[in-house]
Amino acid sequence: MTDKHIDGFEDRLQKAIGAMDMTYSEVCRKTGIGQSCMNGYINYGMMPNCLNLVRLAKLLGVTTDWLLGLEGE
Repeated sequence: MTDKHIDGFEDRLQKAIGAMDMTYSEVCRKTGIGQSCMNGYINYGMMPNCLNLVRLAKLLGVTTDWLLGLEGE
């Protein structure tokens, strides 16, 4: 599989961030994820590595499976 993008990831990420009433900068600061990476996740279809995926899920109170679209809303 050459496509490294998962449809809807950025939408789920934005939804989770919005539900926590956080800014992207806050998420970056609290997870240690660089702002350029976060920009890539939100705007350019980039996918986080495993460590960053786990960091995002823990901070946002969701599962990695939910962020990846493997489990329902």
